[in-house]
Amino acid sequence: MIGPLTGSSISSPIGLAYVFIHDSLLGFLQAAGDIAGSTKLHNSSPLGGHTFYSPWDDMDQNHFFIISFPICVAVIFGGIHCIAWSFQFPSPQERLTWRISAAFVSGEPILCGLLMVIDNYQVAILTICVKTLFISVSFMYFIARIMLLVLPCIALRALPPSALVKIQWSSLFPHIG
Repeated sequence: MIGPLTGSSISSPIGLAYVFIHDSLLGFLQAAGDIAGSTKLHNSSPLGGHTFYSPWDDMDQNHFFIISFPICVAVIFGGIHCIAWSFQFPSPQERLTWRISAAFVSGEPILCGLLMVIDNYQVAILTICVKTLFISVSFMYFIARIMLLVLPCIALRALPPSALVKIQWSSLFPHIG
């Protein structure tokens, strides 16, 4: 059977929206359903499959590194967005939205790491709360990342006049101009 996107329909705005919004949202909802149906956020039992698979789960001495390294990388990734904290934005609301989204993208990996540590205690009511919090934090992270993609596109409407100045590139290279 031929899928909904055949031929050149992938290049249409509807086709692109289907691929980038529908598929990613569907993937997020399926992952949230998997998390909600699991007994733990990180299942390391030898009999069952891993919720978040890692081939090094059997090495207890490296367990801290295995969890902390991706968290550090994600915090650095979010911190890159915080560089624009004091940049000029077209409106105060856009600056506030950028700051909230950048701070959330920076802090969310730490929160998810703590939730995984708390989830290892396997208290029934605590597990339900942790899963609910994990899914809601993941959804808010998804929204914050979308905002960090949308805000620069919106900011293009109010470029400063210096952005429209024609640059004489040949004057910047020695021995050419």
